[in-house]
Amino acid sequence: MLTDRSVVEIAERKNRNIRAAFARGFSSSRPLHAHSALRIPRRVLIGCALCLVATVGLGAIAGAQTQSPATAAAPGSRILDGQSFSGQVGAQGKTKSYNTDSIVFADGHFVSTDCVQYGFTRAPYTAERVGDAIRFRAVTTSPTHGTMTWEGSIRGDEAQAEYRWVRERWFWTQRGEYWFKGQRDGAAR
Repeated sequence: MLTDRSVVEIAERKNRNIRAAFARGFSSSRPLHAHSALRIPRRVLIGCALCLVATVGLGAIAGAQTQSPATAAAPGSRILDGQSFSGQVGAQGKTKSYNTDSIVFADGHFVSTDCVQYGFTRAPYTAERVGDAIRFRAVTTSPTHGTMTWEGSIRGDEAQAEYRWVRERWFWTQRGEYWFKGQRDGAAR
């Protein structure tokens, strides 16, 4: 049976072991805790760390190359440049809007003016003619609020879009799906 005194003795023994391990620089093959059976040689840990650094570094370089604005916009995708649409936004599945927004196409880039306040900057867009409509797609990112993937179409003076917002954190992921319906700025309403 454990008494208060035996618990204190166990804690003091563990603290002595930890202090001794720090003093020898963890070079002993003796485990830090008596119940610990896993011993990983230092060279294995260093090798794993180097592999991790190389993988993350190569991934960042590859990501930077695929996100380049010069390669992200397809030929002919600038057909919406100079146009902007103002309208309502709402949650998917709900008909009532909760806010107003404007989407702007300029210099091969797309921006949602309402999302700028959350750090979402302009991003390259792609567009193509499909029948009597122009379909577009853009992915905007924010350093603090995640990613928004916009997909929509424009027919005449009307724009409709759906966008998915994903904010990934260490322990949770926040997701939302929304709609935008608007009119071309300057068009008769």
